[in-house]
Amino acid sequence: MTEGPAVVVLASALDNLGALLTGVLAVVGGAVAGAVLTAAAVWLVCRFAFKRQPPPSVRKLVRWLGAVAGALAVAAFLNFGLGGGGWGPFGGGAGLGPGNGTHDTRPTTGSARETATTPTQPAKAPDTSTAHGSRIRVVVLGGPLVKDDAYFRIEGQPRPMTLREVQEYVNRQRQRPGEAVAGVDILVYQNSLDYDTEPVRQLRAWAAANGLSPAVVELKGNIPE
Repeated sequence: MTEGPAVVVLASALDNLGALLTGVLAVVGGAVAGAVLTAAAVWLVCRFAFKRQPPPSVRKLVRWLGAVAGALAVAAFLNFGLGGGGWGPFGGGAGLGPGNGTHDTRPTTGSARETATTPTQPAKAPDTSTAHGSRIRVVVLGGPLVKDDAYFRIEGQPRPMTLREVQEYVNRQRQRPGEAVAGVDILVYQNSLDYDTEPVRQLRAWAAANGLSPAVVELKGNIPE
């Protein structure tokens, strides 16, 4: 039961070998025909045009050139060994081996075709709501933006606030009907006080002690005006 594939492969190899031998014989025949025809053409031209024959060395060279031309002509006709669709080990029809000699010209697909960059999506405004409630975002001020002990500002509000004012604001938000405050986001910009300074530590400690989840968010750029 296992002899079937082997027989098929052997038959295919024999067919390819026969086609290859046929191509070789055809090329040899073309070389012989080219030599004979070239010699005859030279003899006729010299006899009727020049009334004399060329030296034997010239006639021999011309015959060799004719043989080469004939062989090349037949090989080109059969597409022998030029990678096309005719006979030969490199052709598309009768090359040696189990394959059919054809070249796969289908476009390749893979990571090279998948490296096109997708359009950059515009940055979205931060979502301050969570599954358990909203988060209040407190900006840490710095430099000339700090007024006395007012180190903070509620995001979106221009007035600087002290720690006590921030605490009172958060408590008012928690007391509003239907308002659930889950935590406090402490926004630290490049020109803010450092997140490890005393005012920021106090705000984090107060938020944690009052059941509010504090989170320090470091942002690029300066504090928005």
